[in-house]
Amino acid sequence: MTNDLTIRHDLSTYQAFADTASASAIAGDLLTFAKGRWRSGEEKAPVPPEARFVVNMDEMWTGWVRWFNRKPVEHRINRVSDGIPAPSRSDLGHTDPEVWETDMQGNPRDPWAPTFRIIMRGEISGDLFTFSSSSHGGKDALAKLAGAYAKGAPKHPRQFPVVTLGTETYDHDVYGEVAKPSFKIVGWASWGGEVGSAAPMLDDDVPFAPEWRA
Repeated sequence: MTNDLTIRHDLSTYQAFADTASASAIAGDLLTFAKGRWRSGEEKAPVPPEARFVVNMDEMWTGWVRWFNRKPVEHRINRVSDGIPAPSRSDLGHTDPEVWETDMQGNPRDPWAPTFRIIMRGEISGDLFTFSSSSHGGKDALAKLAGAYAKGAPKHPRQFPVVTLGTETYDHDVYGEVAKPSFKIVGWASWGGEVGSAAPMLDDDVPFAPEWRA
C-alpha cells in the first residue's frame, strides 16, 4: 500500500473550471461609457482622452449574462480565441415571459442579455480594465476590431492594438442624436509592454454603442 496520490494527466476539467470562474468576473476596473463620457472604476473617475490602452485580443469574450434583481447572476460566455461558439438563446432556459421580471414600463424583460467583452491595460500604468457591451453596436465594433487585428497581426507578431478612447454621435430614429464610444488604433504593443509602430491602414475609429443597461 502506498500513500502516494495518483496524478491525473487530463487537465481539461481544471481548465474548464478556470474558464468558468474567469468568465463570471471583471478583470480590473470596469470601463464605462455614458452620456458621452468615459469613466472607470467604482468611483467613476473620468478617463482623459489622451490615455492609451493595450487591448488583449486573446481576452475578447462573447455570450450571455443572466440578470436578476438588476444584478448579473449567471454567465455563459466564451473566449473568441478558443473558437467555441456562444450558445443560442433557446439553449439557456428561462423562456417563459410570465415569470420574467418587468422593465419600468411593466413589460416582461428577458433575463438573458447578449454580452461582448474585451480586457485591456493602461499602456503606461499597466492597470487592468474591462469594457463590456450588450448592444448590437458593441458586437459590430468588436467584430470590426477583430477583423482589423486579424489583418494587422501578421505585421506585428506577438503584439496587440494600442487604442485611445473617443466619442462619436449618430442619429437615432427615436432618440435623435446619440453619443457612442469609439476606439482609435494608434499603434501596437506586446501585453508585457514592448511598443511597436502604428499601422496607417488601422488608424481608424472603431465605434462602440452605449451599454444595454445604463
